[in-house]
Amino acid sequence: MRAARSTALFLAEMARIVRSAGRLAILDGRRDVAQPPGPPLQHRVSIRDAVEGLRGAGWGLQREGALGTYSYLVVASAPQTGPAAPVARAP
Repeated sequence: MRAARSTALFLAEMARIVRSAGRLAILDGRRDVAQPPGPPLQHRVSIRDAVEGLRGAGWGLQREGALGTYSYLVVASAPQTGPAAPVARAP
C-alpha cells in the first residue's frame, strides 16, 4: 500500500482482481517502534490506516495485529460484489 499513489485506487484494484472468496494480506513495518534499516517511518502505512482503508472499501477484516517486533499483518476477505462463485475443491 505504501507505494500506491492512492489507497482507495489500490484497494479498488485489489477488489477487482481478487476472487470473491479470496483474501488480501498486508505485511508492513510498524510505525510505533524503532526499526532496523528499512523504509523511513513516514513512508510506512500504519496498521490503523490499513484497517480503516480496508473497512471503508468493503473488505472483511479477518486478522490484524503485530507480527513480531517490527511488523504487522492484516488479512482481509474480498468485498462481496454479488453471489460468490463455488470454489472447486480437490477430491
